[in-house]
Amino acid sequence: MGDPNSTIWGYGFGREMAEREAEAKRRVRAKAKGFVINSAELKDGLILLEAVNAHNRPARVAQVLMREIYPEPKVRRFLGGIISTVKDGERLPCEWRVSGFNMVNPGEPVEVIIKPERPLREGYGYEITVAMEQDSKEMPGFVEYVGTPTVYVYSNGKLEGPSGAGRDVVEGKFCINCGAKIPSSAQYCPMCGERQEP
Repeated sequence: MGDPNSTIWGYGFGREMAEREAEAKRRVRAKAKGFVINSAELKDGLILLEAVNAHNRPARVAQVLMREIYPEPKVRRFLGGIISTVKDGERLPCEWRVSGFNMVNPGEPVEVIIKPERPLREGYGYEITVAMEQDSKEMPGFVEYVGTPTVYVYSNGKLEGPSGAGRDVVEGKFCINCGAKIPSSAQYCPMCGERQEP
């Protein structure tokens, strides 16, 4: 915090706001991991993705993961109903490739083409993660895959999901109260509920 008098008179206020914004951006980058999916389109049995590098350094696509989410959880009972398990989805193996150059700078998009092992099913959800490699913080010497998952629902031959989900993480604005990253069109912060300036 700066000198209270300078904050009152304004010349320190700009610096203080810049520091808050830099801290908020750092927190957002820490939350958004790896690649964030902007859009997904289904064409001839292939899923065409556009993902943005939300990391603060150049990265390459190292892994693409798909998980099929059931419309209703499946319950299995064992030992006469004493033990039961609930399964809401399973991993869906897929082949993938990057269209174009695989090393992208922060904030730049990359196109990924995915071919699922089996056809998509009507009404099922599909969680897609485009991941990058990074050194594990918990286990030095090991590599972990990091990405931000996005869920799409297969309905009427199309993938329906959040429109511009990834764009809101890379672009947008910050809450004036708590500093959380919010969509540029948001009037209220989803984290603290504070009304935002237009």
